[in-house]
Amino acid sequence: MKLKSFTFLAVAIIQGALVFILYGETLHSPFLFDDLNNITENTSIRVTELTPSALFEAASGSRGIKSRGIAYLSFAVNYYFHGTDVAGYHLVNITIHLLAGIFLYLVLKKTLDLSLAAHHKPDSRLIAFFASLLWLVHPLHTNTVTFIVQRMNSLAALFCIIAIFLYVQGRTAPATARRYLFFFAALAAWFLALASKPIAAPLPLIILLYEWYFFQGLSRVWIKKILPCLAGLPVLLYLVAFWALGSEPFQAYITGYDGWHFTFWQRLLTEPRVLFRYLSLLLFPLPARLIFDYTFDLSLSPLVPLTTLPAILGLAALFLLAAFYAKKEPLLSFALAWFFVCLALETIWPTALIFEYKTYMPSMLFFLFFPVLALRLIRIKPLAIAGLCLITLLFSLWTWERNKVWHSEISLWSDVIKKQPLSVRAHGNLGRALAAQGKTKDGLDTLHRALTLIEHNKNRFGDDSARGIGMQARIHDNLAVIYRKAGNFPQAEKHAGKALLLDPTIFNAQITLAILLSQKGEHEKAVSLFEKIAARNSNTADLHNNWGVSYFALGEREKAVDRFLRAIEIDPLHGEAHYNLGVAYAAMGMYDRANREMLKGMQLQSR
Repeated sequence: MKLKSFTFLAVAIIQGALVFILYGETLHSPFLFDDLNNITENTSIRVTELTPSALFEAASGSRGIKSRGIAYLSFAVNYYFHGTDVAGYHLVNITIHLLAGIFLYLVLKKTLDLSLAAHHKPDSRLIAFFASLLWLVHPLHTNTVTFIVQRMNSLAALFCIIAIFLYVQGRTAPATARRYLFFFAALAAWFLALASKPIAAPLPLIILLYEWYFFQGLSRVWIKKILPCLAGLPVLLYLVAFWALGSEPFQAYITGYDGWHFTFWQRLLTEPRVLFRYLSLLLFPLPARLIFDYTFDLSLSPLVPLTTLPAILGLAALFLLAAFYAKKEPLLSFALAWFFVCLALETIWPTALIFEYKTYMPSMLFFLFFPVLALRLIRIKPLAIAGLCLITLLFSLWTWERNKVWHSEISLWSDVIKKQPLSVRAHGNLGRALAAQGKTKDGLDTLHRALTLIEHNKNRFGDDSARGIGMQARIHDNLAVIYRKAGNFPQAEKHAGKALLLDPTIFNAQITLAILLSQKGEHEKAVSLFEKIAARNSNTADLHNNWGVSYFALGEREKAVDRFLRAIEIDPLHGEAHYNLGVAYAAMGMYDRANREMLKGMQLQSR
């Protein structure tokens, strides 16, 4: 075996062992937050056969294959092999993360060989190894790897780094035919990245910068030569955005701010502070500083809060630093450029102001600073390597500790509240999770606390914020469900009514009112309401289960069985639907089926 191949194999083994050790304990972390509507409640990914038509339908879903279809396709394959067994989904996420780290090593190694002086090239493997390893074990990335739905994020990053690797291979290939084959493969990888998550859109600009830095030596003559291509880049990005969004991008951009509690200018003023928060977490990712869901104060002017102007000036200084040292330090200058270009879309697009998973792809080259500076500042190489090993160990321990937060929904949202005590969403989700675990009083108290916090968060969830109103409606909706299950029907009806007043389309509140009608003995009215709800959304197991209960109460047993079967088809693990089906079978004299279904229902409900 050649030394080159042996080195790569050793790197892959070390990276793989460490990644699976650090993330192995998360294999049984449950589906959380956005996992629910994207995976467990998403009927479009429930494929029963791996045929092209079934997989295409799963990838397309309700949003089309252009909109994260590759990620949904991967969830569908997971569902085919694992159902809702969470371990299989985590295993795929961990593997994607490892592959991204391996390709990152290969790209860094190639880049270092292109940029380092001849007498420093022996260090290229060492620098690439530690830079990619530090990225792999960094605690900040638990928010992408352990949070299953953010496979969208990690897949996009993986395909982007593969695209860059293929581009560099093409640029250094000796034969013309082989070169264009690599370029075509890089283009295909970019489209796969785009179909995983739109964060891949800036990749052409990144590759253009890569070409300029490492193949053209930052030549101004070359820039002048390709000016027509540069002029066409905005057009290309516009067409890509039009393709991905399925609508006019500028219009989608403008209307995208309608549902948020901030304006475009407030976002622009706030994001420099967000970027420095990201940088501080990359440098010092102590688990006590990591937060799943932030409540981040808006910058209302350059002086409100006072940290806004320093953050803007600091950002400008980093841009100038990257430009000023581009010739002298092309590697580190490009690493900074990569960070800001990758974050550009997340910075201006109307999405949440801050989420730690947004640093996943932008930070890929950031960790070059650690080994490069260590080898320069510490003249004794073994001592520098020991220092890098120590940082790797520290990051690994912090990742291990951070992953414990993901063990349950209660531990995740409790951690958020500990660090962000004014978070409405955290209180709302924790209250629902506590009630689901049988801690009804604690759940109700936490949800009522969430309602009072809304009054304290006018800047975040004012009456003019569609998302704030929607969140308030969901809290009332959860209260209605908990009160109904606790037998407090007046409170259940009160909160369901408030939820529907805030958001007439909210789904569970409508079901709650229909169930309350049934429990009052008004079964015909309940069935009529269930029919109206089903006309708008017929894919919820709870709806069909409770609809079946109303039919059963009316003595229409066959219709009740149809509803219970439909509920089980949607959610095979719905214990209540299995039990109710058993009761219906018993009433029809089908005792073997009845016993089987009732037993299964009791087993599922006892989990």
